[in-house]
Amino acid sequence: MCADDRIMAKAQMNQSWYDTHMKMKRNRNEIGIDKQTPIATDDENDTDDITRLMGMFDVPDLRDRLFASQQELCAYHTMLDEMEELKAANKQLECEAAELLKERSSHKQTLKKDAHNAVQSLENEIVGLKMELAQSREKEDFHVARMRSALNEMKSLEGEVKALRERADIQQITNKRIEVPEKSSFLSSFNRGAMRGICERLDYERIHAQRSHSFTAVSA
Repeated sequence: MCADDRIMAKAQMNQSWYDTHMKMKRNRNEIGIDKQTPIATDDENDTDDITRLMGMFDVPDLRDRLFASQQELCAYHTMLDEMEELKAANKQLECEAAELLKERSSHKQTLKKDAHNAVQSLENEIVGLKMELAQSREKEDFHVARMRSALNEMKSLEGEVKALRERADIQQITNKRIEVPEKSSFLSSFNRGAMRGICERLDYERIHAQRSHSFTAVSA
């Protein structure tokens, strides 16, 4: 057996189409090729056509053509295997893509939920701050009102104090005016008494002197 025959035989044995061909051939043999059935008749016609076509070509040419066909079939089956692998890879990629989409959707939903919770928390915080601000403003208004009331009360007290001071000053001036006449009358009465006493003393001394002078004259 030449090298080409060995390669062709090896290619035939490694191809599924050859196994299928041999299986169909065995099935025909089991059924019986001598039975005149439409299928058997068609097979005989095909065999006659093949025999006639084989007579048109020589053996080396047929061998070369058959070898080329075997190579094409090998390439075809290799391509089919690669296509199956590609289909499996594509299926795997589709599954991975679906899983990624699912994870992305879940992650997106999680982010959306977290963002919603964050926004809700911020809104609640803003509401709380607004309430605190309102309460602070109420307290501020209350303190301002108290301060105004205290200022008004202070001004009122200052007015009362001023009025009391003015009244006290007026009373003090009045008291001084009352004290001055009293002191003047006292001094006048004191002076009059003193003058009267002086005059009386002078009169007493003058009378005593006259009496002494008269007594002296009588004695002489």
